[in-house]
Amino acid sequence: MHYIKFVFAALLTTLTTQLCSNHKLLDYYNGKIELTEEERLYLVNHTIRTKPSNYLVAYAYYLRGVIYKNDNRIVSAFDSYYSSFEYLSISDTIDSFLHSAILRNLGMILFNCEFYQEAIYLHDKALLPAYEFSQTQGLSVKHNIGRIYTKIDFEKALNIYSDALKEAEHENLLNRQAQIFISIGIIHLENKVFEKAIDFFNKAIKATSVSEIKARAYHNISEAYFRQNNFKEQEKYLKKSLEYLSNNKRFYGLLDLGECYIKQGKLEQGKLFLQEAEKYYSNQSLMAMNIKVFERLELVSEMPLKYDYAKIQLNEQIQLKKVQVELANRINKLKNEQLSGSTLLVESKTVEVIFYKKLTIISIGSALFILLVWRIWWYLLRRRISAEVNAVIGNVQKKD
Repeated sequence: MHYIKFVFAALLTTLTTQLCSNHKLLDYYNGKIELTEEERLYLVNHTIRTKPSNYLVAYAYYLRGVIYKNDNRIVSAFDSYYSSFEYLSISDTIDSFLHSAILRNLGMILFNCEFYQEAIYLHDKALLPAYEFSQTQGLSVKHNIGRIYTKIDFEKALNIYSDALKEAEHENLLNRQAQIFISIGIIHLENKVFEKAIDFFNKAIKATSVSEIKARAYHNISEAYFRQNNFKEQEKYLKKSLEYLSNNKRFYGLLDLGECYIKQGKLEQGKLFLQEAEKYYSNQSLMAMNIKVFERLELVSEMPLKYDYAKIQLNEQIQLKKVQVELANRINKLKNEQLSGSTLLVESKTVEVIFYKKLTIISIGSALFILLVWRIWWYLLRRRISAEVNAVIGNVQKKD
């Protein structure tokens, strides 16, 4: 009797925990709640382990990919995104945003590791579901495609940006327009068409009110003047860029401003800004940034170097090569699979409706299961009582 009660309690506890975890993960996905890093990691691992549904597992793998990417665990992030795609492909839920986000993030990993053609392939596959979700999402993917083409074909990149710019203007998406203006400006900057580049950066500044975008535009203007050896103008626009940046994003601006002063012969001022940049570096994770600071500090100070930079740079190159080799094996797998999303072309349903239908089915099924176990227990108990009663009656009859 006590054993059966314990089993009932365990079943109910497990079921309740599972349903609560699923509901919490879904609420986080829909932006209804905020989670700490620890809570998010727990929910992700719990969902992957228990596999409540293909869709929730797909989303959990996607979140794990984001966590790994932020930790600079590139290959692990790639594997998580790919697992997310596989689970989403066999899910009965259509989610255009998640579909496009997975492919886009896979593509950006390959882009950053210099697999440009493969990155374009994945972004092309992400384009349709991105536009199905929203115009803004579609333009974001198209913008990324333009960025990738800047590495292999400037003319193609300009054509893509021009097309994206027309869409952004038609939809009055000012911030996206500003970002595209910056990207077009960078192409002209790389081609040394400095006046045209500066013109596009200024267009970006006028189009947006977002501080971070303005800061990028001003910083790029400063770069255009730097490449023309006009250090006075470079200094002017670097200072404007820094006005729009929060403290934790001032590293590169301070670094370049310090170098700008050094180029003008203002060594002490340059040293101060480089040391200021080092302070912000303490909150960064990339050793390469620190290398840049101290390489410049060597110009104005005899202070000892904190790191063996040649060794660090060599290690970074070795790590990149390792990542590229591991990703090359995975690329072959991607090329052999159809990432068109055809398996996802099912009847459209909203995420919440599907979840609550499943929640209802699980609840009813669990209740029926508990009822069945209770009926079996009651049947066995009645038989036992009946047998004991019959035994007592038999003993009484024998005595009589």
